[in-house]
Amino acid sequence: MTKILKQGINQNLDNQILDILLENFRCVKTSKNLVGFLNRFLTPAEQLMIKKRLAIILLLQEGRRTKEIS
Repeated sequence: MTKILKQGINQNLDNQILDILLENFRCVKTSKNLVGFLNRFLTPAEQLMIKKRLAIILLLQEGRRTKEIS
């Protein structure tokens, strides 16, 4: 798992990063665009983590119990 430093970044840099991220989100219009976006911004491990989180949401919406999901 990736080690994350607890120290944050300054607000100005944070705002710039969010603007860049939002601009890239706006370019995602197809599955192919989404794959390219994910590959630019996330490692394979990070992508897998997001997919697993989304799978949990889907399973909970289907009525599965948390014990069953784990």
